[in-house]
Amino acid sequence: MDQYPAKLSQALNDVASERLALVRLDVSDEDQAKVAVQEAVARFGRINVLVNNVGYSLLGNFEEMATADIERQFAVEGLSLSVAQEVEPFGIRITVVEPGAFRTDLLDAGHVTYSANTIEDYAGAGDVAQAWATLDGQQPGDPAKLGEALVRIANMDDPPRQFLAGSDALSIVQPVLEARLNELHTNEALSRSTDMDSGPQNTR
Repeated sequence: MDQYPAKLSQALNDVASERLALVRLDVSDEDQAKVAVQEAVARFGRINVLVNNVGYSLLGNFEEMATADIERQFAVEGLSLSVAQEVEPFGIRITVVEPGAFRTDLLDAGHVTYSANTIEDYAGAGDVAQAWATLDGQQPGDPAKLGEALVRIANMDDPPRQFLAGSDALSIVQPVLEARLNELHTNEALSRSTDMDSGPQNTR
């Protein structure tokens, strides 16, 4: 609740205190994160479900973005999918949620950051900022329904590693995955041709 502490405190003021602890937390601050986890465990005894979510968007063309900004955007997914395999033997399940466009304030001026650099060659591709601004308020996704879906996932015995939320997310990702699979099959023989020849192993 680092960005709007007063607003959140007021909105959640009537919730029973034994079920809610409001902790100020900047998720990029490791020390604050440790304190928040310790306080939650001390208060409730354990953590059953953890939602790692920050309302922040970085929009623009990749070549116009700073390397550090790109890494921040991709780090959570890569980390989550890797950790998911490591912690599964302990009964811990991780789901990476890939949402489409949901009708929240994520696209308003206070939540969106655009790449500071510009490359003239991309000018003909259209104004990225204008395209996203046009979508604001017209997003097809219903946040309340997404919340219900996430509760269902949290209660699954075998939740998905990745969950695409929204019909627009499906329409974007499905053809990409199909193209990758077709490419894999097209180059399967070439991929297999790089194996060692059968018979006695050659020394290095």
